[in-house]
Amino acid sequence: MKVGWFTIILVLTIFTTGAFRPLMVKTAAVADPLLILLVWFALVDRWPRIVVVLSVICIYRLYGGISTPLEVLAPLLLVLIAVRGLRQLLDPYHPWKRFQIVIPALLLGAVLQEFVLAGNLPTISFVFQSCWVVALFVALLFPVLDLTTPLLRSARFPL
Repeated sequence: MKVGWFTIILVLTIFTTGAFRPLMVKTAAVADPLLILLVWFALVDRWPRIVVVLSVICIYRLYGGISTPLEVLAPLLLVLIAVRGLRQLLDPYHPWKRFQIVIPALLLGAVLQEFVLAGNLPTISFVFQSCWVVALFVALLFPVLDLTTPLLRSARFPL
């Protein structure tokens, strides 16, 4: 992907997150567009670009908030490790199997974030509601992101 397209996608995602942030309640935080962008890059791209996206997300979240680096970095790393680990077991290009990779990874990140921020494990209703929110947002955002896949020079996609 040329640097221009990569920058445009990142900036649009940051603007979307900035506009969407006030509307996010506790369970909708797992559907952060920046987090979904990171998961999408973790599914289809190589490590250098994944690290750049991870760095931009960390800088964005640390710059505008009161969170510590642990509160920002721990859930992102867990999501990234979960996606890359599950990617080895399931086909990341099959539409339904991608849900089997993405939903558990984002839920693990949400549970860890809740534990780090509040100090207790979330309830079953939190996990259930988060699962539905993640499924809805991934179903809406992944097809849009898949349209940009041909712009990725280094992405591995079977077209």
